[in-house]
Amino acid sequence: MFGGVISIKYKSPIYEAYALEGYELYTKRYGSLDQFWPQALAETGLVGISAFAALFVSLFIIFYTLIGRSANTELDGLLRGLMIYTMVVIIYSFGSGLNVTPIIFSFAAFAGMGIGCAK
Repeated sequence: MFGGVISIKYKSPIYEAYALEGYELYTKRYGSLDQFWPQALAETGLVGISAFAALFVSLFIIFYTLIGRSANTELDGLLRGLMIYTMVVIIYSFGSGLNVTPIIFSFAAFAGMGIGCAK
């Protein structure tokens, strides 16, 4: 993928072919030239990006539904926190992206634990 971490690690010829200068300082600081959504669109197409967006929307709806069923105040607080965490991950994805594994892995772990506790 142009601008991704792999193109930096394996010295993509794209930068030299288009005479892009100064990208090295940017990529050393931020790790990538692309944002997450354009990169996901290029790699997976409309179907893949729609499925990935639907994942976050469905998680938000699941948390909202489970809050309505919750009789426990602690579980209610956990699910509300996970709803906020879902919104934060969506907003974060428009910035530097979700290619940082601690962010997406911890989100998936907390979401799974929250859904498991609610059922």
